[in-house]
Amino acid sequence: GGCCGTTPQHIRLLRNAVEGLIPGDGTGTCSGGTAGAGRAVTGLASRSQAVLFTEAAGPVIIGERINPTGRKQLAEDIRRGSFAVVRRDAKAQV
Repeated sequence: GGCCGTTPQHIRLLRNAVEGLIPGDGTGTCSGGTAGAGRAVTGLASRSQAVLFTEAAGPVIIGERINPTGRKQLAEDIRRGSFAVVRRDAKAQV
């Protein structure tokens, strides 16, 4: 199972993504799967996406402007399901 908000499809996709990986020893290295045997893997995950940082992928832009903390209007727009401000701010950061 997962945390509140996860669905059976999410769990199925997560299971498929990690299938074949061998749990590490806490050093951040992976012992198989698509990440590459023995290579250090760094990444971030959100509710809907995981991003692995690799040299081959190039730079990954992480924008702070779309963080609703301290931005009352942005937080309200997100609560209403309106993402126009999020899109505008995200595009401005690229």
